[in-house]
Amino acid sequence: MLCRRRQPLSTLGVALACALFLSAAVMLGEAQPASAAAPSTPGQLIDLRGWGLTLPVAAPGSVNARTVGPAALPAYSLPPHFALNSTRTAVLLRAHTSGAVIPGGTLARTELREVSASGATDAWTSATSNVLTTRQAVTHLPAASPWSVPAEVRAGSTDVLQILADGRGRPAGTATLCVRFRGIVQATCLDNNYVLGRAYDLSINVSSGAITVSYNKIVKLTVAYAGTNMSFRVGTHLQTKQGTGANDYGETALFGLGVTHAAAAPTKGWTPKPGVQWQWQLGSKPTAAELTTAYASGARAFDIDGDAATSADVTAIHALGAGVGAVCYIDVGGWEDYRSDAAKFPASVKGNSIDGWPSERWLDVRQIAILKPLMQARIKMCASKGFDGVEPDLMDGYQNNTGFPITAAHQLAYNRMIADLAHAAGLKVAQKGAIDQTAAMQPYFDWTINEQCGQYNECGPLSAYAKAGKAVWIVEYSGFPKVCAIDFPLAGASAMYKSVTLTASPRTPCRSSAG
Repeated sequence: MLCRRRQPLSTLGVALACALFLSAAVMLGEAQPASAAAPSTPGQLIDLRGWGLTLPVAAPGSVNARTVGPAALPAYSLPPHFALNSTRTAVLLRAHTSGAVIPGGTLARTELREVSASGATDAWTSATSNVLTTRQAVTHLPAASPWSVPAEVRAGSTDVLQILADGRGRPAGTATLCVRFRGIVQATCLDNNYVLGRAYDLSINVSSGAITVSYNKIVKLTVAYAGTNMSFRVGTHLQTKQGTGANDYGETALFGLGVTHAAAAPTKGWTPKPGVQWQWQLGSKPTAAELTTAYASGARAFDIDGDAATSADVTAIHALGAGVGAVCYIDVGGWEDYRSDAAKFPASVKGNSIDGWPSERWLDVRQIAILKPLMQARIKMCASKGFDGVEPDLMDGYQNNTGFPITAAHQLAYNRMIADLAHAAGLKVAQKGAIDQTAAMQPYFDWTINEQCGQYNECGPLSAYAKAGKAVWIVEYSGFPKVCAIDFPLAGASAMYKSVTLTASPRTPCRSSAG
C-alpha cells in the first residue's frame, strides 16, 4: 500500500518450593552424613533479595505499619503475618482487617515490594522489559468482606494493575480472580471459579508500553500503559476494613517468586535527525537522476518500497553523501496480493478489504504467533538490502473495519512487537500513523511518520516525539502552501507536500520556523 488516509483522532531467583525431607536411614556402626536443613525463614525458601516488606503491625513507637528492609528480610519472620507454612513449602503473608496501615493509607497489607539496596521503592519504566513470575495461592479472605489483592503493579503511589481475588456474593471458599486496571475491573477474568488454596502460576509482563497478564501459562489480558517509577508487589493487600473481629484476615501463600528487568535493546547507526528533509517515493522506483535532484534540494533521507528495492538501490542512496539514510517501507497491518511473500499468509489472518485498495485486506494482528515470523522475514529483508530504518504501515487496524474484534491493546502489543523486531535486526523504526497511541508508542519507536495531520488539525500528539528529541515526518496532500505560510502546526516537524501517487515529484518541503 502506498498511502492512505486513516481515521482521525529478574531473573532474581525464581524459586519454586519443594519439600525437603530428612533422611531416616540408620546404618549400625557407621557415622551418618549431615542432612540438609529445612528452611526456617521465608528468606531461606525464596530469594528475597531486592524486596522489602510491609506488615500490618505497628512499628515501635508508631501507629503506622512496620516495614522491613532488604538487608534484614532474608532472615526475618513474624508469625502469623510472615512465616513458612506447616510443610515449609510456602511463605504465608497474612493481614488482619484491623491491622496497622501505611501513612495516608486505609487498608492493611502484608506485602513484598520491590526496593533498591537502600530500601527505597524500586523504580523502572514501561520502556524496559520487566517481568514478574510467581506461583501463589489465595488461601483465605476476610469473612465480612472477602476480597484482596495478591499481586499488583504500581507507578509511584498509583495502583496501575491489580490481581483481584473477590469472594463477595459467592459460595464460601471460592472467588473470582480478575484484573483491575486503573481502577476498573476488566471484563476478562483470569479464573471465574477459583477455589481458595489452589496454587496457580502468574506472570505480569510490563514492557514496550503495555502490560500482559498470563495465568497458568496462558495469556489472558494485554492493556496499553506507559509509565515511570514503577514496581511490582505481591502478598495480601486487603480491600476492606470490615471484619468479623480482630482476628478476621486475608492470606496468600507464596511458593515461588522471580523478577527480571532488562534494558531496551540498543540500536546503532543512522538515526533521523529532527528537522532534516526527506523524500518519500513509493509510487515508482527512484532513478539515479531523481535521487540526485532530491538530494540537491535538501533531502537527506529516502523512504522507498522495500519489496521492490534492490541492494543496489540502497547503495545508490548511501552514495549520495555522508549520513544519508535509506528507509524501507513495508506493510505490517495489511495483506497485499502483489507482494513476493503473499502466498505465505493463511486465510485465517486475512480480513476485510481495505477501503480504496481492492487488492489488499486487513490482517488480524491478534494472531501474533502466525504474523510474527512473517513480519520478521520482511524486516530481515530490509536489513539484508542495507536499509537503515523501517516504515511499517497500517498500524491502526483497531480503528478500522477489519473484520476482526481488534482492540487498542491488541494493536499496541502488535506494534510493540514490530518495534522489537526492527531493533533486533539493527534497524531504526518509525511509528506510522496510529496517532491516538502516540504517547504509548513513542518510547519504543525512533521517529514518527504521519499523513495529513496538518490538514485535519491533529498534529498535537506528535509533539511527544519532538519533546523527546526525535524526528517528526509529515506529508500533506492538499492545502500545504497555506499550512507552510501560517507556520506548520508542529514546531520542528519535517513536513512536505506530495501527490497521493507518491512519485518523485512534486516534493515541496518546509520546516516550521518555530522548530
